[in-house]
Amino acid sequence: MLAGGFKGAPAPTRDIFVYRVEKDTPGDVIKDYIVTYSLEVGSVEHVSSENATFNSFRVEISVSDLSKVL
Repeated sequence: MLAGGFKGAPAPTRDIFVYRVEKDTPGDVIKDYIVTYSLEVGSVEHVSSENATFNSFRVEISVSDLSKVL
């Protein structure tokens, strides 16, 4: 928090999609893997349907780390 009670804006983020992940893989594993490379991860959301062959995830990444992830 800045002086006088003002807050700065949060760091900008972008979403990437990770797909064709084994069905039994939870989102925490995706997040932990990315964090091991010292990258900043926001949320990880499971987005595939129950009937899908593989899991898909929406992963929120800091803009400053986006080129490293891609």
